[in-house]
Amino acid sequence: MLSKPEDWAGVTRPLLVMTGTDDRQPAALTPPGQERSGAWRRQVFDLVPAGGTRLLAWFEGARHCTFSGGSGARLTSEPEPDPTQVEAVAIVTLAWCDARLRTDAAA
Repeated sequence: MLSKPEDWAGVTRPLLVMTGTDDRQPAALTPPGQERSGAWRRQVFDLVPAGGTRLLAWFEGARHCTFSGGSGARLTSEPEPDPTQVEAVAIVTLAWCDARLRTDAAA
Protein backbone atom coordinates (compact mmCIF):
# COMPACT_ATOMS: atom_id res chain seq x y z
CA MET A 1 0.00 0.00 0.00
CA LEU A 2 1.41 3.35 -1.02
CA SER A 3 -1.16 5.57 0.64
CA LYS A 4 -2.08 6.06 4.26
CA PRO A 5 -5.54 6.93 5.62
CA GLU A 6 -4.34 10.40 6.58
CA ASP A 7 -3.49 11.05 2.90
CA TRP A 8 -7.22 10.94 2.12
CA ALA A 9 -8.71 12.23 5.40
CA GLY A 10 -9.74 15.57 3.91
CA VAL A 11 -11.63 14.19 0.91
CA THR A 12 -15.19 15.42 1.08
CA ARG A 13 -16.20 15.50 -2.60
CA PRO A 14 -18.07 12.66 -4.28
CA LEU A 15 -15.74 9.89 -5.40
CA LEU A 16 -16.17 7.25 -8.10
CA VAL A 17 -13.53 4.53 -8.30
CA MET A 18 -13.69 1.93 -11.07
CA THR A 19 -11.27 -0.97 -11.24
CA GLY A 20 -11.23 -4.73 -11.56
CA THR A 21 -9.53 -7.82 -10.28
CA ASP A 22 -7.10 -7.90 -13.23
CA ASP A 23 -6.46 -4.13 -13.40
CA ARG A 24 -2.75 -4.47 -12.70
CA GLN A 25 -0.08 -1.84 -13.02
CA PRO A 26 2.35 -2.83 -15.79
CA ALA A 27 5.37 -4.77 -14.49
CA ALA A 28 7.72 -2.18 -15.97
CA LEU A 29 6.19 0.46 -13.67
CA THR A 30 6.02 -1.70 -10.55
CA PRO A 31 8.87 -1.75 -8.03
CA PRO A 32 10.35 -5.25 -7.63
CA GLY A 33 8.45 -7.35 -5.11
CA GLN A 34 5.37 -5.08 -5.01
CA GLU A 35 2.30 -6.43 -6.75
CA ARG A 36 0.00 -3.68 -7.96
CA SER A 37 -3.32 -5.34 -8.71
CA GLY A 38 -6.87 -4.07 -8.76
CA ALA A 39 -6.82 -4.18 -4.97
CA TRP A 40 -3.99 -1.65 -5.08
CA ARG A 41 -5.95 0.56 -7.47
CA ARG A 42 -9.01 0.58 -5.20
CA GLN A 43 -7.09 1.73 -2.14
CA VAL A 44 -8.28 5.31 -2.64
CA PHE A 45 -11.86 4.12 -2.16
CA ASP A 46 -10.86 2.05 0.87
CA LEU A 47 -8.99 4.95 2.51
CA VAL A 48 -11.43 7.81 1.96
CA PRO A 49 -13.42 8.40 5.16
CA ALA A 50 -16.72 6.56 5.27
CA GLY A 51 -19.88 8.61 5.24
CA GLY A 52 -19.18 10.67 2.13
CA THR A 53 -20.68 10.06 -1.25
CA ARG A 54 -18.50 7.39 -2.77
CA LEU A 55 -18.98 4.49 -5.12
CA LEU A 56 -16.74 1.57 -6.01
CA ALA A 57 -17.50 -0.17 -9.30
CA TRP A 58 -15.54 -3.44 -9.01
CA PHE A 59 -15.50 -5.66 -12.09
CA GLU A 60 -14.47 -9.30 -11.84
CA GLY A 61 -11.80 -10.06 -14.45
CA ALA A 62 -11.61 -6.49 -15.77
CA ARG A 63 -8.23 -5.24 -16.98
CA HIS A 64 -7.06 -1.65 -17.30
CA CYS A 65 -8.20 -1.39 -20.93
CA THR A 66 -11.77 -2.14 -19.81
CA PHE A 67 -11.98 1.38 -18.40
CA SER A 68 -10.71 3.10 -21.55
CA GLY A 69 -13.39 1.62 -23.78
CA GLY A 70 -10.92 -0.96 -25.02
CA SER A 71 -8.61 1.56 -26.67
CA GLY A 72 -5.72 0.53 -24.41
CA ALA A 73 -5.85 -3.03 -25.73
CA ARG A 74 -4.99 -1.78 -29.20
CA LEU A 75 -1.78 -0.26 -27.82
CA THR A 76 -0.73 -3.33 -25.85
CA SER A 77 -0.64 -7.05 -26.39
CA GLU A 78 -3.72 -7.55 -24.21
CA PRO A 79 -6.84 -9.06 -25.75
CA GLU A 80 -9.84 -6.80 -26.26
CA PRO A 81 -11.88 -6.34 -23.07
CA ASP A 82 -15.26 -7.94 -22.50
CA PRO A 83 -17.75 -5.72 -24.37
CA THR A 84 -20.36 -6.26 -21.64
CA GLN A 85 -17.95 -4.84 -19.05
CA VAL A 86 -17.07 -1.88 -21.29
CA GLU A 87 -20.79 -1.14 -21.63
CA ALA A 88 -21.27 -1.46 -17.85
CA VAL A 89 -18.43 1.04 -17.29
CA ALA A 90 -20.19 3.50 -19.61
CA ILE A 91 -23.52 3.01 -17.83
CA VAL A 92 -22.00 3.50 -14.37
CA THR A 93 -20.09 6.58 -15.54
CA LEU A 94 -23.17 8.22 -17.09
CA ALA A 95 -25.37 7.42 -14.09
CA TRP A 96 -22.73 8.81 -11.71
CA CYS A 97 -22.42 12.01 -13.74
CA ASP A 98 -26.20 12.39 -13.98
CA ALA A 99 -26.57 11.90 -10.23
CA ARG A 100 -23.72 14.20 -9.22
CA LEU A 101 -23.62 16.88 -11.92
CA ARG A 102 -27.30 17.08 -12.82
CA THR A 103 -28.48 16.10 -9.33
CA ASP A 104 -30.79 13.57 -10.95
CA ALA A 105 -32.21 11.50 -8.10
CA ALA A 106 -33.42 8.85 -10.56
CA ALA A 107 -29.85 8.21 -11.70
